[in-house]
Amino acid sequence: MAEVLKGRGITMAECATLNPGVDLSKAKDGQLIKLPYGRYTQREKEVLSSVVPAPSLGLPNVAAPTVVQLQLGALLVLGVAAYGFYLKKAKDWADDQA
Repeated sequence: MAEVLKGRGITMAECATLNPGVDLSKAKDGQLIKLPYGRYTQREKEVLSSVVPAPSLGLPNVAAPTVVQLQLGALLVLGVAAYGFYLKKAKDWADDQA
């Protein structure tokens, strides 16, 4: 529990306020608890900012992907799709030859 809170800069008191009736000292792995909005680990910020615009998450210090990064991502997706299409056609051709 302490690692979850520390990585997000949340105090035990803040967490206790959001989770009345929950004994946080006895929280088990996988137990759901409420955390303050907008408090993320650095890794969570990086992942979320690649999906959702950083300002809408209250993450002003996270850089948005550049145009080049977006273009490379699109190129990668197209390459994987083309390879899948090639494999399907090759299998269809092999089936026709059998």
